[in-house]
Amino acid sequence: MRHFYIFNINNEFIELTKKKPYQLFKTFEELYNMPKNELIYGVNIYDNITLPINKNNISDELFKDYHNNSNYIKFMNTHLYNDYFKDENTTLIIKNAYMLLDTTTFKPSFFNFLNRYKSLFACDFENRDYFWLESIA
Repeated sequence: MRHFYIFNINNEFIELTKKKPYQLFKTFEELYNMPKNELIYGVNIYDNITLPINKNNISDELFKDYHNNSNYIKFMNTHLYNDYFKDENTTLIIKNAYMLLDTTTFKPSFFNFLNRYKSLFACDFENRDYFWLESIA
């Protein structure tokens, strides 16, 4: 199972890290592993790097794209895609600060939808994987 955290990066940090995404990943990894007693500092750093996610807008657009697909289910801001023929079981939870995507496949179906947003950066901290979603074709 892969666990991707997807962040909406502000324009300034896109320009700084577009060609060096490892630096952005390392920053998020440090925030992810930060001790709880230091989280107040981490929130400040996080707020400087990211922008809020318009969860209702993205959720509505995703529903419009997938609602006729028999493999798709939506409940509030949680989207499920289960395709037994492709062996894909994916859950996308859209929050105000980030999105969480859990999947059983390397390239989940929802990436095809999310890659239209040029400011989304995905991190899988357990597998040390990271990329700009627009780079997934």
